[in-house]
Amino acid sequence: RQSMTTPRQRQAVRDSLPVFVFPESLLFNPQDPKLVLTIFNPYNFSVFFRVLCSTPSNYAVVEAEGNVSPSSCVDIVVRHKKANQENIGKSDKFRIDLYHQNGLKKVGSKEVKSQLVKRKADEPQVDDSSSKSFSPPQRESLHLPHKELLSSTPNNSTSSPPRLAVLLLTVICVVILLWPDDDSWVTLYIAITTNQKLCAAYILGLVTMAILKT
Repeated sequence: RQSMTTPRQRQAVRDSLPVFVFPESLLFNPQDPKLVLTIFNPYNFSVFFRVLCSTPSNYAVVEAEGNVSPSSCVDIVVRHKKANQENIGKSDKFRIDLYHQNGLKKVGSKEVKSQLVKRKADEPQVDDSSSKSFSPPQRESLHLPHKELLSSTPNNSTSSPPRLAVLLLTVICVVILLWPDDDSWVTLYIAITTNQKLCAAYILGLVTMAILKT
């Protein structure tokens, strides 16, 4: 069955693309002022990305621009150059622009908030010998950002997944992302939808961040 969309309609879709990034916000702390920002490309064509910042003098971005292949993702390391006590609470903004592969026409944009915060998870460990060391962690853990909860999981030796399971999960996600979308003989038996590829790309980004944090 042939598609009912015209070439002009397909071009209009490409001119207004949603941008998929993880995490949605960057929460730096003075102890570890380096984070990973993942850009996903769930589409069946390559895109060109460019990372902009409201205060570029405060950050160092590795590979601030480049290409993302179809059904794949790119990890960008962002380091806060002024992560000191005086700048705690100050926020900035990053903007990720997507272009066609030639880098001339912008097809999508997304803003990511950046903020330097005090890492509350490290404070109870300072007074480990005091009698009050057990009550504050239970209250403060309810207010920890989602990013810090993810980063603290790989450090726990009892809850970290085995290396073989992580490797198997990574291979499965890569196979799903590289699965063909055309009408080939492979897709007659197993068809992978776009939503399933988005889930695989999201899981692959989480696994990548967990490996980099260890």
